[in-house]
Amino acid sequence: DFAGGTLVVQDAYVDTVFSSAFRLRAGKAKTPFGLERLHSASNLTFFERALPTALVPNRDVGIQVLGDISGGLVSYLAGITNGVADGGSGDTEANDSKDVSGRLVVKPFSRFETGALKGLGLAVSGSRGRESGATALPSFKTATLGQSFFSYASGVVADGMRTRYSPQVFYYNSAFGGWAEYVHTETAVTKGAVAGQNVGVDAWQVAGSFVLTGEAATDARTGVRPRHNFDFGQGHLGAFQIAARYHTLRVGENAFTLGLAAANASRKAEAWTVGLNWFLTGNFGYTFNFERTVFDGDANGARKAENAAVFRTQVSF
Repeated sequence: DFAGGTLVVQDAYVDTVFSSAFRLRAGKAKTPFGLERLHSASNLTFFERALPTALVPNRDVGIQVLGDISGGLVSYLAGITNGVADGGSGDTEANDSKDVSGRLVVKPFSRFETGALKGLGLAVSGSRGRESGATALPSFKTATLGQSFFSYASGVVADGMRTRYSPQVFYYNSAFGGWAEYVHTETAVTKGAVAGQNVGVDAWQVAGSFVLTGEAATDARTGVRPRHNFDFGQGHLGAFQIAARYHTLRVGENAFTLGLAAANASRKAEAWTVGLNWFLTGNFGYTFNFERTVFDGDANGARKAENAAVFRTQVSF
């Protein structure tokens, strides 16, 4: 990743494949947890991932096992990693503890040749680890523009167990695709006399999309593929997809009543997004999104709502 003029190695791992049901992965890779975090960045339905991904661990260094059973009827991922803050990535170990995480996916109708429920999938994820220090605590930003709306006060440090869990569901049928994701994270923190206080954060989203030109929606591994690539002279415009979502994030009230939140922090952000994707070819397209985020205010008065209109031209390979 060369964004911002800084080189960051996002993925560097080796898979040893024993069979489709068992692979051993060693190195730096995505933590096996979040639904939308595991979607490829080159095939996101929206401009950016939704607010629940702010609670999901990103890349981490460790060892994972993963595989598909019965032709993908059941898939699993599990790993032991160094541990990173909510929404964070890491290259080095920050303490003497490790995080244990896992994700189980069931596609109960995937082996059917046809049927409206063939594209239904259910998943559950969890992680647990002991954390310490200020770097183990996150700050939260809006999904599209990345403006900070919550951070911990100076002097607050992680000091105990951090637990995460997330139930997920997704469904793809012909031109329709949709998913829902809920994430809960709870971390023990300390500030002065306030010791070992568990602060919980909850976030969820529901999203849907429809390909207006009739091509099949996908689970974001391959993206929408136009029947005919863009050729204006021949009357081919590619494929068009519309999408909408609602997503929200809420920080536990005790972060504010116990003075653990920064003075200008907001407890809650909720957003809705509408978008149009134009796929001229299988690897070139445009994304248009409008997103509005509203807040519950902060200690200095009501925080203004954020309105974002964004546009992206993308080449993927």
